[in-house]
Amino acid sequence: MAEITEQMPEVHLDLSEMVTSAQVDALLDGDLDMGLARPPFDEDLFESALLLSEGLYVAVPVGHRLDLLKRDVLFQDLRNEPLIMHSATKARYFYDLVVRRIDVEHKNVRHTVSQILTMVALVSAGRGIAFVPESAKLLGVEGVSYLRLSEVKDDPVQLHAIWSRTSRNPALGSMVEIVRGGLHH
Repeated sequence: MAEITEQMPEVHLDLSEMVTSAQVDALLDGDLDMGLARPPFDEDLFESALLLSEGLYVAVPVGHRLDLLKRDVLFQDLRNEPLIMHSATKARYFYDLVVRRIDVEHKNVRHTVSQILTMVALVSAGRGIAFVPESAKLLGVEGVSYLRLSEVKDDPVQLHAIWSRTSRNPALGSMVEIVRGGLHH
């Protein structure tokens, strides 16, 4: 954002917070020019640029037995832990990502939520453990440790910039160049 403001001072950035599905509608209506979205999205309708790939971690309360292992966590270590899980409808991307990679025991799910911040707050309150992107560390919630999962070797959590292939906004082309250019450093 700082780069866009610096390179395009005459363009006013108006930010809206929306889930991916709402962004898709707004992009198609022309109410939004560019979105920050999780896959999948319709590649016939949208062009995209991958902004970030990051790790999937397990968030646990500080001092929890998993925190005290002092090693990367194995899936079998999670067996009987109470889980704070992503909503299958409201946080579909994270839900799918987690259940595809980890054998989640649904009987252990205590809370189902849609926002990462809410998950981390519940972990801090001792309500369970949660699967979160590495960037959750930046939320600054006290009392939470973020542990690597040894079976997750890649950085599976993706964030893309997306925009409509039919957009008429003349400023969009320059913004796309900045977004794409910024990916190389």
